[in-house]
Parts: sequence; C-alpha cells; structure tokens
Amino acid sequence: MDNVIYSATPLRAFSGGFIVIAFLLGLGVIGALWTVFKRKERPIARVGMGFASIILILAGIGVTISLIRTIRSGDKTVTIRVEEKKVVESNCNDGGTCTSYLLETKAGTKSYDFIVAKSAWDKAQVEVCYQVTYYPSQSLFGEYLQEQDISEVYEASSTITRIEK
Repeated sequence: MDNVIYSATPLRAFSGGFIVIAFLLGLGVIGALWTVFKRKERPIARVGMGFASIILILAGIGVTISLIRTIRSGDKTVTIRVEEKKVVESNCNDGGTCTSYLLETKAGTKSYDFIVAKSAWDKAQVEVCYQVTYYPSQSLFGEYLQEQDISEVYEASSTITRIEK
C-alpha cells in the first residue's frame, strides 16, 4: 500500500460531473418554473427566460449522457512514465484564476495528460513509472464531429481513481 500515491472511489472521481449536472438541470428547472409562474412579467422576458431554461436543460441532458457513456465504458489501467509536471492556471468564470495540476506522461508512442489532485501531483516524480487507473472521456458526439481519430496518439483525463508505483 506504500506505493499508492492517489486513490479515489468512482463516485469521488465523477463528483464534479454530478455537480455540473445538478447545477444545469436545477437552474433550468428554476428558470422554467419562473417562466410559468411569473405571469405579470413582460412577455419578452418570459420568452427569453423560457428559451434560456430550455438551453440549460438540454445542456444538462447532454452532460448526463456524456457522463453515463464515460462511466459505462469502464476504467482503464495504463503504465506510464511521467515526463513533466505542470501547474496550469486558467481564467475562471468569476474573473479569478483556477489552478490545475497536470502530469504529462507517455506510454510507448501515446501521450497522456492527467489532471490530478494536488496531493497526487506533489507525490508524483518526474522520470518515474506509474500505473494509472482512469476513465477515458467519452464525448457526446466525438466520433461524429472529429475529422481524424487522435485517440491512438493522445488522451487526456481528469477522472482518475488510482495512481501507484
């Protein structure tokens, strides 16, 4: 057990997706209810809110389908070598910056980017081999919209359940 640097249940690994689904569907339903029960509002405001609610509900359904496809595809274990550790800062919706911890890895000719928890990022060492168990992402329309399949040479994932030496 000493060699395990990160371990999480699938529920914990997918919790971010469940939160996004709850937020989108909740906001969509609240907006739809507002549209139905606020009869004194101007018609254009009610139509706009109804349209926004439909968009939010459809987005929630799309994320749900994508998450179910990812879960149903099952987990995958790969032996990788950590090439580089990066701290990635990006803009957040609230105007601040969000920090992600990225392990750039390689297994044969295929490259992987794993977004991991800070604790796992701290424990991971460059030029060391690890076994990573993760769920490959399955997009809603990925195989139909992508011109060429890059899954043979590159894969990124943030739904990791185990990393061990």
